[in-house]
Amino acid sequence: MRKLKITVNNQSYIVTVEEVRETALQAVEPKGVVTRPVSSRPSIVQLPSKPATASGAKGDGSSVTAPMPGVVLAVKFKEGDTVKTGDVVIVLEAMKMENEITAKKGGVIREIRVQEGQTVAGGEVLMIID
Repeated sequence: MRKLKITVNNQSYIVTVEEVRETALQAVEPKGVVTRPVSSRPSIVQLPSKPATASGAKGDGSSVTAPMPGVVLAVKFKEGDTVKTGDVVIVLEAMKMENEITAKKGGVIREIRVQEGQTVAGGEVLMIID
């Protein structure tokens, strides 16, 4: 038996697991799982995001995507604003660092799919620029 610390949605738990050799694998009815929180840190609420397609919402815009998972700290523009190539459009906190996400092309922001404080996945579409 081994004790492990597992974190799910920023909530840590101590769990006890039994290591099973590959040759002895079989369906085993669990006897019971006991977990307890390690800390009382508040968890981050993840808001649902709109589904993304590979080429943007309608295929006629440029997608600005998250390069890695993180939390949106700031959205620098609003829908309908005009941006230039290289403008910082979103600030994303990832790995305890602030990362400036820039527009790959200039144009008008057609859609913003995130808001400040939202947790995003790597590759998730943050906004569409026409």
